[in-house]
Amino acid sequence: MRIKILASDSMGVRSTCTYIEVNGFSILIDPSCALGPLREGLYPHILEIINLSEKWEIIKEYLKRADILIFTHYHYDHHNPREIYLYKGKKIFLKDYNDLNKRQKIRGEKFFSLLKEEGIEIEIGDGKFYDKNGVKIYFSKPLPHGRSGKQGYVLGVGIKEGSEGFFYTSDIQGYINNSLKEILYKLTPTIIFMDGPSFYMYSKSERERLCKEMVEKLGDIKKEIEEFRVLILDHHSMRGKDWEDVYSFIKEKLQKLEVEFVCSAEYEGKKITPYEAKRKIIYEIYSAKIKEEQEERIAITKQNRR
Repeated sequence: MRIKILASDSMGVRSTCTYIEVNGFSILIDPSCALGPLREGLYPHILEIINLSEKWEIIKEYLKRADILIFTHYHYDHHNPREIYLYKGKKIFLKDYNDLNKRQKIRGEKFFSLLKEEGIEIEIGDGKFYDKNGVKIYFSKPLPHGRSGKQGYVLGVGIKEGSEGFFYTSDIQGYINNSLKEILYKLTPTIIFMDGPSFYMYSKSERERLCKEMVEKLGDIKKEIEEFRVLILDHHSMRGKDWEDVYSFIKEKLQKLEVEFVCSAEYEGKKITPYEAKRKIIYEIYSAKIKEEQEERIAITKQNRR
């Protein structure tokens, strides 16, 4: 099984797009990416916009290769309704939109309609099981997008071949409930790709509490699943300026559980570029560069006039 994360917050865009090759076919989960509209009162920098375009082109290349597409919910960093033609000829599993909040339900209905207009066959994934070439694909029952589910529900996706297992949580925001545990214990994954909590929205004491709670529940999972070796944590948890402190704390705790802990950029061997978390710094750096360049041009102009 080959797992490749194509785009994520640690790679500079809002996304958790993941490509899996296994036993002669390929699966692409949540082929989309987006940018946070505002961070510390600032709109995305041009650096982020260029990176977004580059990541979408990469995703499009892998869309051509994929046999199966999975859409876990209807936030725009997880589904793209603008280039529907890209999905033709694929087997598609989607989240049922009927149990979602009003905004996601509208988006889901629209996405279903656009796919059907193009004659693309679709299948509801919620709670389903699919077997292809001896590879098992598990779809969770709807999991809350965060603790309360106010932002709707998502699907977790498990893939199993022999002793190898991979689980993609989608946007659970680090909340590990019994429904999630149930499918994890059934799948026994070696690698879990989890969307972490929105740490940037909490106070320091609340962040510490959330971290401890998440690590404790991961410890419970490790006790039940000896095969669990790697946790990739990304997405919401990479958007705050204090993400490094949070990740250091979690890393230290998981080392004791013999679980390797990385963000998706590290998993892919790439430089960590959490542009949204560093948006203010990026603006400051580029503003300073522009000012410096302007001063140099003025100095050169004055010199030439002498």
